[in-house]
Amino acid sequence: MRRLWKRLPVVVRAVLVGLAVFTVGEQPPGVLFYANLQRWPAIPWSVVPITLWLWIFWQYFSGRGWPSSTAQSRAEDLAARSLSRHVWRWALVAGGLGMTSVVALHLVLSPITPPTYNVYYKLFRLLPFPTLVLLVITLSAVAGIIEEAAFRGYMQGSIERRHGPVVAIAVTTFVFVLMHFGDVQEMSAPRTLFIAVVSVMYGVLRHLTRSILPGIILHSAGDAYSIMLLWFYWVRGAVGEGPLGFANASKLPIFWLDVAELFLFTAASVWAFRKLALSVSESR
Repeated sequence: MRRLWKRLPVVVRAVLVGLAVFTVGEQPPGVLFYANLQRWPAIPWSVVPITLWLWIFWQYFSGRGWPSSTAQSRAEDLAARSLSRHVWRWALVAGGLGMTSVVALHLVLSPITPPTYNVYYKLFRLLPFPTLVLLVITLSAVAGIIEEAAFRGYMQGSIERRHGPVVAIAVTTFVFVLMHFGDVQEMSAPRTLFIAVVSVMYGVLRHLTRSILPGIILHSAGDAYSIMLLWFYWVRGAVGEGPLGFANASKLPIFWLDVAELFLFTAASVWAFRKLALSVSESR
């Protein structure tokens, strides 16, 4: 069996291992969250067992536990390397500007082909606000830790060592987007594009820093912020009913302000990623 496994191309092995890590990590929190919605949804009781599971997941895939023979390879594949303060600063600045440009892209595309978030609206109606906040923070941490470990850690790292960063980021992004098509949330063209763009950004961060830690912070914070921002719009009744179309959207001054914001923050994020690459080079 081991000989057959070694005969598989590196890309195939990396994708299979990454998906296995993702499945192992995501299933228990998903089951606990669903059970929480079915039993006592007003009480966020699933937060504690989900947090405990994240701790167990992180301990094992960072190299602790049995078998000791795979401890070093597990830690290397996770790629949770510590960073200097200077690199941390530029990683968060670059990632933050990149995520802001993605938000601007969302604002530009939403009036034309708005994404649908019906599954979140159901949660907003079902859960009291304090419970919603706790569950959103917890599940955002699950997404950040599990997905970065599986896709940017185990999957991208193995491919990058053999085929370089471009192929590794492209393959990881392709699989990452495909996995979201199986999500309970409906996939629209804007949402597909957003997921692809942020996946590339996380992949570049992992390549430059050789660590998934900045991606975990940005991924978790970005998911939590996006869902709570959606809740804010939902509460205010500002959720659109249908697409305006480009002709109608282009008549609105706010649309062109969003376009300008998109170009401004995209340019700023490119500059920040170049500064990050320089700071990493200097630290080494």
